[in-house]
Amino acid sequence: MTDQITLEVEGHRVEVDRSFLNLSPEQQNATVEEIAASLGPKESAFDTGMAQLNTGIAETLGGAMDLVNPFDEPHALNPFREGTGSATEGLKSGMEAIGVRTTDEAPEGLYEAMMRGTGQAAGALPLVAGGAGALSKANGIVGNIADDVYMAMTSPGGMAAEMVAGAGSGAGEQVAKDAGAPEWVQQVASIGGGMATAVPMLGAYAPSAYLARKGYGAAKTALMPYTKTGAKEVAKERMQSLAGGEDRARELGQMVSEQPSEFGMTPAQQTGDPMMLAMEQAASATDQNLRARLQARAAETNAILRQSVEDLGGDVDDAQDFLGSLRQDVKNKMEAYKVWAEASAFAKRKGARRSESENSQIVAEEIRAAEQRALADERQLWAAVPRDEPVDFSGSRSVAETLIESTYWPQESDIPGVLKKFAGINEPQTVGSMHSLYSELRRVDRSAMAGNDQNKNRARIANEVAEAVLKDLGAVDASTEAGRAINRAREFSAQMHETFDRGTIGRLLKRTLDGDEQINPQETLSRSIGQSGVKGKVAQEQIDTATQGSPRARQSSEDYVAGVFDRTAFGPDGEFNRKAALSFMRDRKELLDKFPHLRVRMAETIRAQDEAKRVADRMATRQAAVDDPRNPVVSFIGQPARKAVNAVFEATNPKVAARQLARQARKDKSGKALAGVKAAFSDKLIADSLRQIAGDKTLIGQKMADVLDDRQMASALTEVFSPEEMRRLKVIRDAALNMDAARRGQPDIGSVSAASPNRMIEFAVRIAAANHGAQMGQGAAGLQTAQMASGAAKKILGRLTNDKAEQMIIDAIEDPVLFRALLIEPQRIQLEKRYRQKITPYLTGTLTAAGVGED
Repeated sequence: MTDQITLEVEGHRVEVDRSFLNLSPEQQNATVEEIAASLGPKESAFDTGMAQLNTGIAETLGGAMDLVNPFDEPHALNPFREGTGSATEGLKSGMEAIGVRTTDEAPEGLYEAMMRGTGQAAGALPLVAGGAGALSKANGIVGNIADDVYMAMTSPGGMAAEMVAGAGSGAGEQVAKDAGAPEWVQQVASIGGGMATAVPMLGAYAPSAYLARKGYGAAKTALMPYTKTGAKEVAKERMQSLAGGEDRARELGQMVSEQPSEFGMTPAQQTGDPMMLAMEQAASATDQNLRARLQARAAETNAILRQSVEDLGGDVDDAQDFLGSLRQDVKNKMEAYKVWAEASAFAKRKGARRSESENSQIVAEEIRAAEQRALADERQLWAAVPRDEPVDFSGSRSVAETLIESTYWPQESDIPGVLKKFAGINEPQTVGSMHSLYSELRRVDRSAMAGNDQNKNRARIANEVAEAVLKDLGAVDASTEAGRAINRAREFSAQMHETFDRGTIGRLLKRTLDGDEQINPQETLSRSIGQSGVKGKVAQEQIDTATQGSPRARQSSEDYVAGVFDRTAFGPDGEFNRKAALSFMRDRKELLDKFPHLRVRMAETIRAQDEAKRVADRMATRQAAVDDPRNPVVSFIGQPARKAVNAVFEATNPKVAARQLARQARKDKSGKALAGVKAAFSDKLIADSLRQIAGDKTLIGQKMADVLDDRQMASALTEVFSPEEMRRLKVIRDAALNMDAARRGQPDIGSVSAASPNRMIEFAVRIAAANHGAQMGQGAAGLQTAQMASGAAKKILGRLTNDKAEQMIIDAIEDPVLFRALLIEPQRIQLEKRYRQKITPYLTGTLTAAGVGED
């Protein structure tokens, strides 16, 4: 709708702002006065009146020629391609060429109106020469009207009556115009005015006043659809009544864009209102050219709607390329992570640095070295004993004699031979000889208790004498220097014996009778700490005692245990056996307490292997997901986009599937990947919304609405499209729904304007028949009455086949400004009577002068 409206003030058209409509009546009147005052001087009344007279003559003569000229307009049978043109316009051009002025302006005021009417009457006079007479021979309404003209023009007083009636006709039309009446009222007043003015001159031959009134009343309704202003009134009333009243019409009008529709939709389609669409369909049925244009326009709208959906996305290939590359990167990273976890686990796999035999050999060497050091220390201690110092051995000899004497002869063999000899010695003895006796008695004691054939009595006798010898040496109470030295040596020897002659070390060092080692040094660790449970722990403690905690021996023992663990926890193929590893640590808990760092390393190995396995399992799961054809990303990459999007909508949770796809696409900082995903979804949406109609694939709004209104599908779309884009889709959906409605059959509203052209024809024929029946040739009712038929009526009859109201509505079907105006124009504008002759508002603007009044 334009922002300007046009006012006609004092014969001039003036554009003013639409805010004029919002002024009060007083303000409107003041505005009109101000505009009228500013228009300046006018032409002289004489000049304008003569121009109107000449124009009237040209209209009558030219109109008569146009009535009988079949070639004035182009048509299929016309030999003149462009037609001969209007005779009226030709006469006006000829007059102007010789200096006779005419005008294109409508008469203003009574004077100009009378001059125009007089000219029209004068222009009819030449018809008497034979033109009207010849036309009277024609058939139908043209012949009847021409016959009336001929008879009236040849009757007594006809010419004078015609001139007066012509002036009266023009005056009547102007009076109606000055009263602010619509154009159709002005035309009827022209007819009635001519009739009334001719009555005094025609006397008995004039039609009755009743006929004039009857003609006015009948023509008022019949003429409305065929005049410009009346047509607008009819069209507006028709449109607003179909809308359901002015309020609803205004509401629908607001839905119509003044600018060309974004989607190329017609105004009715923009409203989506059934009655507006019904009007469009009625107009299409009336005008075949309009129907063809609407069909082409609908196809264009369909293409625009589809393109509008497609414009929300980008290139699907961009998304598929990016997601394919991203997928490969993910697979590479997963593989790299898996390799890293395996490498980390391998780095924490603490196997043995040396073989079992090497470690055993080292420990055996350390034990034997320790033994040799102990023996050397023992010899040194015994060497410190003063062996040549004399000893009083009376006490020990007394014990020996007593034991010999108290032993019965059956057990006499139990008495050691050395003891019998000692009992018979009388010479002095030294510390050395007595200590030798002591050692021999201890040996006898050990021999008597060894083996299966034990002799406890023999061992008892030897021990009792040995203890007596120690007492004589001063070792029991450390009363002598020799005794104390002996005690030191004895104590060391006892400890050395306990360490190297007993337990694990004793077994490892034990030799055969031939002097060979009973246990190969390479088996040292497997035969000692290689035992499970507490045995391994005790063996390690004994090794530590024997070697005095030798670092080399401990490192070898630890390395050996690490090797055994590695063989237990890992198979030949390197496969980790977690159960076996944990079982090993459990069974050797006491031994591992001796190697806390080793235990930590083993625990780290188990954790690292567990982590590597978790990573491997996790990567395998992810790898399966990355390669799973049901994965929306995988599906999107590996097949046409439309099928890929199907995987999203067919997923158990489409929202999650769409989110996953969109999340991956958003990693592309350029935005092309996400745009490509949107393109795929758009393509799917369009494909699901299409239907074959008359050979064309048409976007169906209801199908599109089914997708957008479905909760699950809509939730998936919202993961891909932004809120603005979702709103845009809904706008497109609503437009498509309106197009659905436009394609459906709407209520039958009858003809476009609901006006009946036949009423006008009947009225014109009735006038002609009345004049003919009154034998106007004998005393015609007035030449102006005949001119009504041949001049003004001819002009109206020439338009009977072109219903102006209907044409205006048909035009509005494709003109959004006109369509909107017909729906929302107010009905009346308020002006005082004294301003009505100055203004006929909104002749070319958005309003019409159909109803100027005081209310």
